Amino acid sequence: MPCRAGLLSESERIKYTIQSRTQNIPDARTYLLTLKEIRIKRGLPDDLGAEAMMMDALEKVEKELKKPLLRSDKKGMALLTAEFDKINKKYCSKLYLFFLLFFV
Repeated sequence: MPCRAGLLSESERIKYTIQSRTQNIPDARTYLLTLKEIRIKRGLPDDLGAEAMMMDALEKVEKELKKPLLRSDKKGMALLTAEFDKINKKYCSKLYLFFLLFFV
């Protein structure tokens, strides 16, 4: 959604970049690694260590599934979301905002 003079806000640019760079990525691991790459290129810090926690959650889910997690796997993605919810309850609501921003 463009702001004044047809320019995108920073958050809109980030969202557009995420959507365009990840739309054809089938698996959750490559998706998360692409998000990390975007974050680094944008100069956005991960002071909370959210990426490491997200990767740990993904590893736990993939171990349980005994296969790589595909983004189209509704059951697997529900398990991953549940793991993210556990992290959010343990740490803080700020982490939840990070997940919302990056796990589109």
